Amino acid sequence: VAGASEGIGVAFVRALASRGLDVVAVARRPDVLAEASARVVVETGVAVRPLTFDLGEPDAADRLEGRLGGRKGA
Repeated sequence: VAGASEGIGVAFVRALASRGLDVVAVARRPDVLAEASARVVVETGVAVRPLTFDLGEPDAADRLEGRLGGRKGA
């Protein structure tokens, strides 16, 4: 989920996690992302993997895929 540190992004992370789905949460600000992800884990007991990325950078999608181990749709 992109933009997962606040607003609709964290709401989407929470909605997926509340359905029992593990979530990869992506945002630019590591401190805010870590805090939001930790709250969702406490609330739902589901794994949330926070990854700090600025998806506006030209190579961000490729780097993100590499961090996810090349698993498309992960």
